[in-house]
Amino acid sequence: MPKVALVTGGDRGIGRDIVPTLLAQGWTVATTCLPGIVAADAENPNQTLHPLDLREPDSIHTCLDAVVARHGAIAALVNNAAVGSATLAGFANTEAAQDAAMMAINAVGTLTMCRGFVKNAGPQQGARKLVNI
Repeated sequence: MPKVALVTGGDRGIGRDIVPTLLAQGWTVATTCLPGIVAADAENPNQTLHPLDLREPDSIHTCLDAVVARHGAIAALVNNAAVGSATLAGFANTEAAQDAAMMAINAVGTLTMCRGFVKNAGPQQGARKLVNI
């Protein structure tokens, strides 16, 4: 049975670049995108796409449960999904409300995903892998 990796934000950017490497190494890869976002269908039968909103704990748990139900225990989690400013000037001009929104996704959402992965990924032979980008 292939090992299962979950890559958050795997529908674009760095996450999208990580997915082909995992697939080439024989992993089954579950990727995520925001609910309501139309992402390209996975071309590889060993890749699936799941909705995830890191601001919502229920969305995190639903995503983890769906991946485990479809593929079995998750052996690796790559926390890649995040928001931020693309430039230093943009960062310098963010407001407190934007900071709070970024922290809800980048910190709290990521920690909630890590906890859910550790609690709900199921028994594994060998070590599980956790990568935060």
